[in-house]
Amino acid sequence: MRFSGLSIWSFWAKLAKRSSIVGRAGIAAAILASALASVAISHSTDRPAQPSGVEGVFRLQSNIGEIVDSRAMRGRPYAVFFGFTRCAAVCSTTLLEMSNLLRELGREADEFKVFFITLDPERDSAETLTNFLSSMAPAIVALTGSSDEVAQAAKSFRVYYRKLPTGGDYMIDHTALVYLVDRQGRVADVLSFDEREDIALKKLKSLLLEDAPATRLRVRYDASGAQAF
Repeated sequence: MRFSGLSIWSFWAKLAKRSSIVGRAGIAAAILASALASVAISHSTDRPAQPSGVEGVFRLQSNIGEIVDSRAMRGRPYAVFFGFTRCAAVCSTTLLEMSNLLRELGREADEFKVFFITLDPERDSAETLTNFLSSMAPAIVALTGSSDEVAQAAKSFRVYYRKLPTGGDYMIDHTALVYLVDRQGRVADVLSFDEREDIALKKLKSLLLEDAPATRLRVRYDASGAQAF
């Protein structure tokens, strides 16, 4: 099911509200440049009909070459965001906001991971993904795989995405939600692009505190060698 998305116009409007540096003229120029470069590219930010209970499944490779299997992550919460490095600022803004939230949580989020799954494995090499995350929190890990593996992961999270031709190249229209996965491996909640910071922090704290073990979970490996960070 396709929902109304966050258009490039509303993204720049939101960016304008947040920025105390860029003036009205600068924002207008940015809007015009974005419109000319990428007309009507949108990112669906609406929630799945029933996000609670959805079990997202993936077995992908991180940008540093480690295999990450969702089954090996059972017992600890984490977040998942689907996007691509050539995204029209929405993806990088979302991950920067997640970096800020993790910083606000401090020690509470010591072992919490945010997995950025690329929807563009053809162009997003390990090096490209590493460079893209260079300004993000260390807890954000990029994941990639074959086109089929990525498609299966996206389907399991009920993520919408499709390629949009742009004059010899392409962009990707996609769901722009951060999925919060509980200790049972099921989606407990989501964060939308326009989520208020206090609400986002409340959701993350609830996820981290839910059935939290008395002792910290140490790094372990499953029988197939997949790392459970």
